[in-house]
Amino acid sequence: MKLKYVRQWWKVNRSYSSALLILFTSRLIVALAIIFSSKFVRRVGEIFPDVTPRWYRFLLRWDGTWYLKIASEGYSYNGNDLVQWSMAFPPFYPLISKAVAVILGISEGASLLVVANISIVIAVLLTFKLVKEDFGDETALYTVAALSFFPTSLFFSAGYTESLALLLIVSCFLLLKRKRYILASVFVSLTLATRPTSVVLMLPLVWELWRGFSGNFRRLATIGASCLIIATAGLWMYMIYL
Repeated sequence: MKLKYVRQWWKVNRSYSSALLILFTSRLIVALAIIFSSKFVRRVGEIFPDVTPRWYRFLLRWDGTWYLKIASEGYSYNGNDLVQWSMAFPPFYPLISKAVAVILGISEGASLLVVANISIVIAVLLTFKLVKEDFGDETALYTVAALSFFPTSLFFSAGYTESLALLLIVSCFLLLKRKRYILASVFVSLTLATRPTSVVLMLPLVWELWRGFSGNFRRLATIGASCLIIATAGLWMYMIYL
């Protein structure tokens, strides 16, 4: 009987399992590349300073060191604009990573990677769902493959915002398709608090609001204004904090 249920589950979820298999294969390649480079690629000077003695230090380079600093120490600024400071990096990713570190009792560096890698798994599943609904399984799998094996997809596994931002962006589009405008605006706000360049999400949000309420100007004005305030909150709240 249990085997019957397993077969039924596999039949229903086979395409999603295939999407995950594609992602995990790409992550295996990234892991092997890290192992290879750590043993055979010579490091010159301190271009890549180690921020932790743990094995995952290779995934905490460049911007990852800033997010680690924010998650562990918070923001700082002394007025000297000739020195790099952490305010250029939005707060949502280090904030949620700090929360994960406290809840799980792990270091901030590990939590940055936990958040990034869990986010990409969920993001790939939602991306597959988003594409599948309009174009079918085959196109959705090709999309996942292109996303997973693109050369710079290595940042999906690193201490960067790419994974979390992708998850929030795809969630936003799924909600817009279902005409959940307020909730979609919340995800736009969170995306702006993750990557400011996500301000481009305002365009599809405004377009979908227009499509949904163009026949009723009063509802368009009231719901549209509410959505725009919510959608931009992630940016202007951070600006007020600064």
